[in-house]
Amino acid sequence: MSLAAAKVDRETLADLRPLIGHFVERAFELMGLSKKEVAYRLQYHDAGTISRWCTGIERPLFDKLFTLDGFDVAYVLAIAERNHRIDAQTVLTIRASESNPGPDRLVTMPSPATSRGLLPDPEKGARLVRRGIALSGLQSKQITDKDHGQFSRECDGKEKLSFHEMVATWPRAVLREIGLLLLEGGGADVETVVTIRRDGAA
Repeated sequence: MSLAAAKVDRETLADLRPLIGHFVERAFELMGLSKKEVAYRLQYHDAGTISRWCTGIERPLFDKLFTLDGFDVAYVLAIAERNHRIDAQTVLTIRASESNPGPDRLVTMPSPATSRGLLPDPEKGARLVRRGIALSGLQSKQITDKDHGQFSRECDGKEKLSFHEMVATWPRAVLREIGLLLLEGGGADVETVVTIRRDGAA
């Protein structure tokens, strides 16, 4: 390889680092892990190294990342969200039981409004809401017009969060994730099917 080609390769890698870092950070969100929790699991003293991976300042060490249980799947899903050739479909199976007689049923998206009876206590509810927001990939300003501080207090359970307001005004992406978490916590099976289309396929 010529020196010129090597320089181009280094420049290309530098350009890709922020994107790779985004995929890594999104994978953590899908896994429900903070940078601090990832640092602890990978035996780093603080989250500084993990933050530099996510911002593209440093190249992520994938040999370490793939030791995290579930990172491989989460990373693929993170890429799927940004690639039009990859479809990721969530399938929810509600198993038959004494409280839910009848055959297994498949649904593509549960309605949080129909799952109100599954809402946990305030502390668990706050964690569920935060987890649903993280899984949606949306920022607070994309979810509500409320002041960021007030919204954070509501999501943390420090102030009352109106269930009816959530259903009426929050983006469908967030409600979908919260609904899936509620039903999954109630015994449903949730899995994601990833399909990669060949070049030229519709």
